[in-house]
Amino acid sequence: MSSGKADSDDGASALRPYAPLQIVHGGAAVAAREGRLDAFLDRWRSLGLGGIVVNHPPGGYLRDPAGWQAMREVLRAAAARGMRVWLYDEEGYPSGAAGGLVLATRPELEAIGVSWAWLPLDACEGGAGASRWRAPGMAEALLGAWSFPLDPDGRPAWREREVLSPERAFTEPVDGERDRTRVGIAFMRRLYEGTHAERNFHASRRMVNVLHPDGGSAFVAATHERYAAELGPLLRDVEAVFTDEPSWVSAFLPPLGTQRVDDRPSTWAVQYPALPWALDLPDAFTSEYGEDLVALLPLLFEDFTDAEEETRRCRARFHDLCARLYGERYFGPIRAWGRRHGVVSSGHVLGEEGLVTHVAFEGDLMAQLRQLDWPGCDVLDTDPREILQGDLCLTARFAASAARLTGARQVMCEISDFVQRKRDGTGAAAVAMRGTVFALSALGVGVYASYYHTPQGAADEDDYRRWCEAAARCCRIVREWEPVVDVALLYPIRGVWEVFRPTAEDFRAAVGRDPRYVDARRVSDGFRGLARGLLRRQIPFDIVDEAALLKAEPVEQGDGNAALRCGELGPSYRVVLLPERSVLTRAVQETLLPWVRAGGVVVAVGGGPVSAAGEGPLAPLLGQAIESVDGRFPDTLCDRLRSYGCAIPRLRALAGDTSFLLAVPFRHRDGCRGLMLANTADAPVRVAVGSPVSADWLRMDLATGRVRALCPSRIKLRKDDGACAVGVAAYGGVWLSPSAGPPGR
Repeated sequence: MSSGKADSDDGASALRPYAPLQIVHGGAAVAAREGRLDAFLDRWRSLGLGGIVVNHPPGGYLRDPAGWQAMREVLRAAAARGMRVWLYDEEGYPSGAAGGLVLATRPELEAIGVSWAWLPLDACEGGAGASRWRAPGMAEALLGAWSFPLDPDGRPAWREREVLSPERAFTEPVDGERDRTRVGIAFMRRLYEGTHAERNFHASRRMVNVLHPDGGSAFVAATHERYAAELGPLLRDVEAVFTDEPSWVSAFLPPLGTQRVDDRPSTWAVQYPALPWALDLPDAFTSEYGEDLVALLPLLFEDFTDAEEETRRCRARFHDLCARLYGERYFGPIRAWGRRHGVVSSGHVLGEEGLVTHVAFEGDLMAQLRQLDWPGCDVLDTDPREILQGDLCLTARFAASAARLTGARQVMCEISDFVQRKRDGTGAAAVAMRGTVFALSALGVGVYASYYHTPQGAADEDDYRRWCEAAARCCRIVREWEPVVDVALLYPIRGVWEVFRPTAEDFRAAVGRDPRYVDARRVSDGFRGLARGLLRRQIPFDIVDEAALLKAEPVEQGDGNAALRCGELGPSYRVVLLPERSVLTRAVQETLLPWVRAGGVVVAVGGGPVSAAGEGPLAPLLGQAIESVDGRFPDTLCDRLRSYGCAIPRLRALAGDTSFLLAVPFRHRDGCRGLMLANTADAPVRVAVGSPVSADWLRMDLATGRVRALCPSRIKLRKDDGACAVGVAAYGGVWLSPSAGPPGR
């Protein structure tokens, strides 16, 4: 950081490599075809943007030669201006269909699922007068049928079930049998009507099966390989490829006002609870676990009172396997293509906000983010208050944690004011745009892909230019400095796997009200509450999944304490926090034990962990070593973490509410230290900041780049520890670093 009143023109130029990208889709190619490409690019560049996200223009998507000629012109013109270029890998969204080209030549790759129904079928299947002892109308294949005896309370029992032939399953029982038994069927069906493939904001279009062994590779062949062939040597000027919201489309959503219908949905389709499926999934399940998946299918859909342990084990295995196959078969080919061509893979998935939606849309969010060179997230709400009051803090922390665990250099965020425009009809205020970036950058985002609308008028253009410069300042810090994180927060997705049941209703609404999701909500709510509590007390953390812990090993710290290092070059942690209702596999327990013996600290918040279903009790030594604290976030936890040597900024409120203030310590590769403050409240806050911050540090306003000296405070945060007073404006951001430190502007 250098002193001075504000960023100069030279400073703004230095920020250009870190500036946001504008998502323009086919707009750049259209401008090229219409002879106005120079003006198009010059305008975006004049607003302070660092590049563009583009795709082949609509109309003959990926097929029109004129469109490819225009794309080549775009690449040349952008390179001549020093603008970065990303390729958006779909015609609209969600990614995976290649504008319908994949399924046009490979219809067998369409998304399929396994569904469940009790017989007789509901009256909506053919009406009350039709025979309802038959297969559902959209069924493609019957996978299994079972008869379950009813217990005295009228609930089906698992252990005395009988496997039925199709003939017996669809034969209406006599009255006596109907009162004593219940017949259920599992069947395969295509997934489209009512799912995200049909109900999104772009186009109703059938989706590729992300679990099919050829699903991802066929998408890459239709899209990415075509870009490589048509762009040729110009592909070297492409920095990254952006994949947008793929999923296995087995959950149902409400109508969203889709712009276009490419594949007309059936008017007589009936929604049944569904889970993802692939024809080779039973073989993969048997190979992995030695069990017959088809025979266990009822356990994925129903809670049988006499099979709780078997149910939990079966569900966890199913979702774990599906999540891994999704990552390998969809994201894997995209990353492999990028590495062959020197192009970064990035993007984000669907439903990043909560653990229950992770299971419904991708099984395991961290497993998918790990497959991306630069993991990404999606923030559609430009209201800084929602960062800590809603789930946006988790959205960013998931992507940033995955990046740190895999050694990724960057974290991408697709950012927009979609919520404000949908709700109010107007875009977000400039101060809110900047405040959202300050908070997301403090949480780890270093690349922004903007959907903010084209500014209209000089005032709007000035605001947008200032936003781009502010975002670039933040991104430069995040990319050149490393956050200091000593706390690992377990990603408790296994606890949701064990209790998850699909629904035929609007999934998001059902999660909030359906009793079947009570246990899953408890896991998700406990995790969310602990994560928010940490951030609102200025305690940085990484979200660490099972895959990271299985590679972890104890290492000695300079102060004699043992840290847990996740991977050979991965981050190290002093404390592992277990949220409420955490489930630990035997393999994870065996990984933690050597660290615990070496003095490592595991803290369970809101109740102790349990062993995974079917794996016996928790390892005694680990159970004895785990420290338990009551409540979802006890006030004493901050002091306890600091006593273990965790780097937690020392702050005291002088004015305003610090519970909406993010404070993240950073360290530069040369050992220099810094601190980023982001105020997510709509009122200013003033704090006394203690060691390592001192009076010889400088303060930079991230909104303007203005730098000045810090003011000593009369407050002492502890004995012999002076403090400096720092004010942060409403929705403001501040960067603190020694005057002798490297540039942070």
